[in-house]
Amino acid sequence: SDTTLMFSSTVHVYEGLTGTVDENTPLDSNKPKHLYTQTKITGEEIIRSYNKLYGLKYVIFRYGVLYGFNGHSDMVVNTFVTRAVENMPLKITGDGHQSRCFINIEDLCDAVSRVISTGVLNTTINICESINYTILDIVTLIKSHIPTTRIEYIQPRASDLSSPVVLNHRACSMVKWSTTSSLETYIKMYVEKSIFEA
Repeated sequence: SDTTLMFSSTVHVYEGLTGTVDENTPLDSNKPKHLYTQTKITGEEIIRSYNKLYGLKYVIFRYGVLYGFNGHSDMVVNTFVTRAVENMPLKITGDGHQSRCFINIEDLCDAVSRVISTGVLNTTINICESINYTILDIVTLIKSHIPTTRIEYIQPRASDLSSPVVLNHRACSMVKWSTTSSLETYIKMYVEKSIFEA
């Protein structure tokens, strides 16, 4: 068959690991504390089994936390900026030191397009910026543009874990991809847009 399954997974599959990780890092299916993460790990395992048993062609994309214009309103960056512009406190669970790696929607689409056009098959690819930001980092960036931003700390959640630094070298080398956006630049632009539209 000429059909290729392209599966949207997540860098959250590295949950519970430390240091730097890449696509060759063994996952520990006992680590995840979030159902979403567990479903992605299981999905990846099923796809690889189908590849071995039935020759299914696939590409697994492990995406960072998405940000970008016209995204849904509950994305963390968009939510925080909107609340800051409306002079509402930013609600932080726990101490705010939970960290994640992010990816701009335009960079994500570029990576997927490159994978399709180059015909890469039967591999797993991290699509993310290889730098982590904590929730407090994001708040600090927002406060640099909206100094009146207030913070409200609330009870931590069991799923509030930090991610290791996820390397994107495979995407860079296999399909000559690199990120062209940064979270800092996006926050500045989104703040300006939100203030203008307020």
